[in-house]
Amino acid sequence: MPQLGPHISIPAEALLQRVLGLDPFEFKGWPEDVRTLAESIAAELFLVRYNPFIDPELVRKSVSRTLTLARPTLSGEYPQRLTRSVENFWLKQDADMEFRNRFVEKMKEILPEHCIGLDPHTVVQSATDATDLRIELPIAVLFPEDTEQVRAIVRLANEMQFGLIPRGGGTGATGGAIPALDRTAVLSLARFKKILSVDTE
Repeated sequence: MPQLGPHISIPAEALLQRVLGLDPFEFKGWPEDVRTLAESIAAELFLVRYNPFIDPELVRKSVSRTLTLARPTLSGEYPQRLTRSVENFWLKQDADMEFRNRFVEKMKEILPEHCIGLDPHTVVQSATDATDLRIELPIAVLFPEDTEQVRAIVRLANEMQFGLIPRGGGTGATGGAIPALDRTAVLSLARFKKILSVDTE
């Protein structure tokens, strides 16, 4: 499958560990052809995690086909190891999608739908900052309109155990306002534009 989307922001070793759960030190001892195959599979699977315009089912079929074609050329435990790693990736991906659905239903009790950003463009915009570093997509971008909504969102984050990243204009150059872990929502404060009071003391 063509490598669609922006460049991958993390090193190959970190990608293998993050996507396939492979130990980087052990991986260095694998045969070169197996390492090349694993790196290719990890990069393709990572598309699902950082590019919302990609259809996960297309990636699932593409990776399955790649493994099927490569399996006869692999020896030892490598076919089983790679197959198991790919299966675990999809188990986690499916679990995360189920979590996202529950998250959205709960969030609709707090925010009106127009305050819950789920479309790909909104999600991508909040997945990076001025660094152009993109590691993980947020499960949603939230646009609360008052402080009570913010408090309710924080309570839900504690209840459901998802990460929450406050975000302003997204112009930082440190990566501090972008998701680095899964199951993280971005809390946009863009609609808080009024100064209610000033304490001069």
